[in-house]
Amino acid sequence: MKRLGKFLLYLTVFLVLVLFFAPKRQLYYFGESKLAPYGVVLSGEYVDDGGLSLSLKDGTLYYQDLEVAKLPEVTVLPLLVFNAVTVAPFSFSEQMQGFVPGTVDGIRVRQSLLDPLHVLVDASGDFGTLEGNIDLGARRVSLLLTPSKRLLESKSFWLKELKKQQSGGYLYESAF
Repeated sequence: MKRLGKFLLYLTVFLVLVLFFAPKRQLYYFGESKLAPYGVVLSGEYVDDGGLSLSLKDGTLYYQDLEVAKLPEVTVLPLLVFNAVTVAPFSFSEQMQGFVPGTVDGIRVRQSLLDPLHVLVDASGDFGTLEGNIDLGARRVSLLLTPSKRLLESKSFWLKELKKQQSGGYLYESAF
């Protein structure tokens, strides 16, 4: 029993050290280079490797040369059994305010080793709340938007493209 306890302790210390010394910054730049052909660029950010997490500060998000938002902080937590990306509160650029008015309180994307083929997404802000999942195995995205009164009053044209649910929410489903 004592040997099993020592083994588990050493295994835990080894895994923590692997996570701590993993090249998170280089992996971020590799991921950024893979998104560039799709027109998604995060520019001007400061990348800080915090040991077990990676923080991106003061970046500007562009999609095909259109400024989407200034992101004050993005935190990436790449653990082996649980991965999460959290975006701190931000507001969209002036060009995007016509699509999504107001500010976003935060976005959180999570993936777990217990269910590795499903990525959970949730966000909230002046637009309402957004919950959904991405099924990597079936290559499907399903998002449920519960709009705020402000979003409904703005009469965004893209809201008509979503399926209205009996609960009052709007459903977006797509394959990729």
